Amino acid sequence: MEYLKRSDSGPDCYYYSNTLQKKLSPFTDDAVALIDNGNANLCLRTTKSRFVNTTPLNISKRHAQNLLKHNKVVNFSLANPSELPVGFIAGPAYSLVFRSEFEDGSVDFVAINLKGGHHDKVCVDVLSAMWPVIREDCVQDAVKVASDAVTSALLWTISKKSDSAVLVLNASGRILHANESGTELLQQQTVLKDAGGILCCSDGNESKAFLNTLKECARDMTAGREYIIFLGVLENAGRLPVSLTRFSCAMYNEPLIVAIMPKRPEPKRVEMLAREMGLTPAEARVAALMQLGLSNREAAPIAGLKEQTFSTYSKRVLSKLNAGCRAEVANMLTWQASLGRAS
Repeated sequence: MEYLKRSDSGPDCYYYSNTLQKKLSPFTDDAVALIDNGNANLCLRTTKSRFVNTTPLNISKRHAQNLLKHNKVVNFSLANPSELPVGFIAGPAYSLVFRSEFEDGSVDFVAINLKGGHHDKVCVDVLSAMWPVIREDCVQDAVKVASDAVTSALLWTISKKSDSAVLVLNASGRILHANESGTELLQQQTVLKDAGGILCCSDGNESKAFLNTLKECARDMTAGREYIIFLGVLENAGRLPVSLTRFSCAMYNEPLIVAIMPKRPEPKRVEMLAREMGLTPAEARVAALMQLGLSNREAAPIAGLKEQTFSTYSKRVLSKLNAGCRAEVANMLTWQASLGRAS
C-alpha cells in the first residue's frame, strides 16, 4: 500500500541529513523523517536534490536538550494516511510510514522505501528500537551545524571588528588561532612572537614567567577568572597588559586559553581619558606614564618632576581612580583607551 507520495516541488523546509542516510542505509537509500521540534519541525531527507537544503535547520544546544529530555518511545507503529501532518510529502512512493510517539507527547514520522533485501523482515522491530538513537544523532548534528555557524560568526567579528589582538592557545602555549590584530602583533615581534608555533615574549627573560602564568590559568577551574600579566614593549620600554582566561570545551580534551592584548593607545588619548575620569591635567600626565608601566624613577624625568613629587601625584591617581596598585591603573587606562572611550 502506498502511504505517501513525494513531489520534488514540495516545501523547501527539507534538509539533507548525512546522519539519517548512514543510519538507515541497511534498509533504504530513500527516506524522509519529520522530527517534532515544537514550533518548527525538523524535516530530513536521505537524498539530495535542488529542492533540498544541505544545511540542517539550526537548533540551539539548550533547545536540543529539552527536545531529547523525554526521548523514550511510548508507541511506535505504522501510520495511517489520515495521521500524516500537512506538508509531509515526498515520492515516488514510500512503502512504509512509521509514527513514533514519545513520553512528552511529541510525534515523529519516518517514511522509507525498502530496498527489497533480507533486512526488510526486521525493519519494523529494528527501527522501533533504534529510532530514539537515530533521532538524537540527527538533532545533535543540527546543533553542531548551528554551533559551527555561531563560532564562525564570532571569529569573523573578532577578526574584523576588534582592534585588540586575540590569540587562542593550549596550556603549553601553542597558538591555535589568531585574529588579524593578533597576527599583526606576532609579526611585529615587539611584545609577543611565534617561536615555532609556541607563543613567547620578545624579551626572553619574560617568556618563562608568561608560560608559568599560562599554565596556572589552565589549571584554575574558577569560572571567569582572569589573569593579567604585563609584558615589556621593545621599542619604548613601556609595558602592555595581557588578559588570560581559561575556556573549557567538551569537544577538546584540554582547556584552551584566550589571550587578549589591546592595541597600544596614544599617550594623548590616555591623558584625555584620565581627564574624563576626574584627574587634573598634572595627574593625567602622571597617569599616562603609569599606563606605560614605568617606575617613578623612570617616569619622573619624562614628566619634568622630582621623583618624590611624581610619587605624590601617583598616590592621588590611585585614590581618585579607586585602584589598588599601579598595575591596576595601567590595565584600566589601557583597556578603556583602546575601546574608544576617549575621543
